[in-house]
Amino acid sequence: MAHCQNINWVVDGLYIKQTIRNRCTILDANGPLDLVVPVQKANSKQLYKEVKISYHDNWQRQHLRAIASAYGSSPFYFYYKDKFENIVLQNYNYLIDLNLAITDMLFERYKLKPVQSKIELSENTIINPAIQKQNERNYLMQLASKQQNYPQVFSSKFGFVSGLSILDRLFNTDMKPYNTEL
Repeated sequence: MAHCQNINWVVDGLYIKQTIRNRCTILDANGPLDLVVPVQKANSKQLYKEVKISYHDNWQRQHLRAIASAYGSSPFYFYYKDKFENIVLQNYNYLIDLNLAITDMLFERYKLKPVQSKIELSENTIINPAIQKQNERNYLMQLASKQQNYPQVFSSKFGFVSGLSILDRLFNTDMKPYNTEL
């Protein structure tokens, strides 16, 4: 993120289920745990900017309890806890707004000022959802393979676990770079 000068959010792209747009993975005492923000029924032609968050379940409290359990003993959890809770407990209507709020919190903390823009595609632009989902998976796998080890709360139990949410690194290291093997 520190190297980014521009971030483009494709808000007119089709919403693709089971992607990072509404889920992240944290590491708790039992291993990796997916946290999923429930969305109201999304059809196959729904745009990302139109996806509404569902509040039928108390997912916010469940997620915050899971995060507290997983990271309560991490070095930076209490520093970021209130800021993060304030974002999660707001009842955003749209998933894109929740994602932007979390991203803004990270940018503010690290005094990053990339230009963020919402890209609206023309009606003639076609993005194949299957290709988009596969590209996202490939990109995330590529990032995880380049990830350097850093201290994690449960590293004595699981070793280093890569591919987790940015929250893992934030709560464990305050995003400081670590170059040493654990």
